[in-house]
Amino acid sequence: MEEIASNLVDATNRFIYCFGKAVALHEINQERLSGRSFFAIDEQAMKVLFLNSCVHGGGAGRSLATFLKHKSSKIQATIVMPEAGIMAKEFEPHANLIYMPEFIERIHRSPYRFARNIKSGLFHIVLNSFGMAVCMIKMWRLALRLKPDVIYANHMLAKPFGVFAGSMLGIPVILHVRNIHYTKFGSAFYRFLARRKIVKQLVCNSYASSRVFEKEVPEKISIVYNAIDDATFLNSALPVRQSTSTLTFGFVGRIVPWKGLNVLLEAFAILAKEHDHVRLVVVGENDKGLHRDLEQEAKEYCIRHGIADKVQFLGFKKDVREGLRHMDVLMLPSIAPEPFGRVIIEAMAFRIPSIITAHGGSIEIIEPYKNGLWCTPNNALSMSNAMKYFCHFPEQISTMGEFGYQKLKEMFLSSAQSQKMNHIILNHDNVEQAQAANLPIEKLQHVLDFYKSSQKVSQTF
Repeated sequence: MEEIASNLVDATNRFIYCFGKAVALHEINQERLSGRSFFAIDEQAMKVLFLNSCVHGGGAGRSLATFLKHKSSKIQATIVMPEAGIMAKEFEPHANLIYMPEFIERIHRSPYRFARNIKSGLFHIVLNSFGMAVCMIKMWRLALRLKPDVIYANHMLAKPFGVFAGSMLGIPVILHVRNIHYTKFGSAFYRFLARRKIVKQLVCNSYASSRVFEKEVPEKISIVYNAIDDATFLNSALPVRQSTSTLTFGFVGRIVPWKGLNVLLEAFAILAKEHDHVRLVVVGENDKGLHRDLEQEAKEYCIRHGIADKVQFLGFKKDVREGLRHMDVLMLPSIAPEPFGRVIIEAMAFRIPSIITAHGGSIEIIEPYKNGLWCTPNNALSMSNAMKYFCHFPEQISTMGEFGYQKLKEMFLSSAQSQKMNHIILNHDNVEQAQAANLPIEKLQHVLDFYKSSQKVSQTF
């Protein structure tokens, strides 16, 4: 069912891309603009139009906000977004903001008020098809007016709009790859976009997210990991975790099926039968594009299995640090591969080790028995055994936490990663120059060994 839904989403994106291009070709000679910009433009700076519909705290929006704090003075940023959300305050000091309601954040959630109480995902997809077609034309007209030097598509849903506008107007495009496309249709569509000549660079947030493109456009790929904001996470003002005899595991993220909270609860129920001193905290809420109350279902599961007194639901936290302060070990139980796993590096700032499912980009962050553990995806028993490891060897929490903290400072600080982003943007037309910012291959050795191995779960529980 999930694969069918994913294919439908990708088919919608492709239809909107083609439809918008046909309409724009019809109108392109009729469009007349005064040429007057409503922004104060620095003619010496490179004008970059960032397309970002992630405005309610998702990884793409937070990563962009982190970069903007360190962006080069040679870059003038304008961001197109559907609404202010919670990210506008983060963006405003560093960029001009333009709101375009049809530029949706979730394909399963329409921006139109009359549809808010309709719980059919298919209905919202159909309705959004119209809205996205309107957005395609609006985006093209906006780019025609602003005349940016570069269009930067910050995540998956932004890519068709960015490539469309760039192709129509001859504006170079950079695609930031933050997803792993595991359906054939989705993979084919985004490879199609990546092959366009107007697309100059693919900035991938992990080796895992780059693999779908490496055979066709390897010269365009640069791997730049997500980063934490140094000033926010590496200072003395961090909330301090309370030291108790209770071992607390934690989940942080949107409550959607592929994030695997149901598997984590099953694993915790197994663990709680043998260890009374364990607790679980859940930081997050239902995805705004999901028309199903998975959070309530999770709470009911806890009641049925007698663990309600050991599981605490804290809801969404705008400041993730307020959730992390309650945890000893972070859990990332994703059923589908995570493109990166931003919360892992945020936990590393607290010297918190992680238990992850062994696939996707998260294996590039966590090295088994060094700063966390791997478990078999979608396997509650494997996950429970990994959790038991820390019950039996609690001293490993601080040991692995310290290793993770040092790795964080070496590889995942915004001050360093943002410089790579600046370099790629400013050198987007020069492949060799842009490649200088790519991740050194030696940093990926344990990951490459994982993909080459015939027993990919040999280091998991």
